[in-house]
Amino acid sequence: MSEYDIFRVRPWVRFWARIIDICIVSTIVRLTQLIFFQGSMFDPILLSMGTYFIWALARQD
Repeated sequence: MSEYDIFRVRPWVRFWARIIDICIVSTIVRLTQLIFFQGSMFDPILLSMGTYFIWALARQD
């Protein structure tokens, strides 16, 4: 392992990690909706915005 391996940029790895994180958070939000709000369906756009908001709060670098 050379000293330059640390500085290698890997945008695709970061992209796919972000996509997986968003899918996990989205699944948790949708399961919470199914458990606590069984009779109503939320607007998908609001669910997406809420998912990104929760992900952004949890991901603060």
